Amino acid sequence: GVAPEPVIRGAEFDTYRYRVTVVGGYHPVATFLANVGSLPRIVAPVAFTLAPARATGTRNPVPRPTAAQQLEATVAIQT
Repeated sequence: GVAPEPVIRGAEFDTYRYRVTVVGGYHPVATFLANVGSLPRIVAPVAFTLAPARATGTRNPVPRPTAAQQLEATVAIQT
């Protein structure tokens, strides 16, 4: 999921913040975070949490690990 947060207005530039939640196995979550780090714009993670995924409401386009192996990563990013 992606949830935008309020824009922080600045004298030189504005800062856009988003809260992103990713659910999946360890390797797909790590791949997502690596992809965020390689974006052409400056995107900085400012907060990160990692927890076992909840059993309901999870969607994952890659082959699913068992529910016990699913992780839920929430990262606040800004650009």
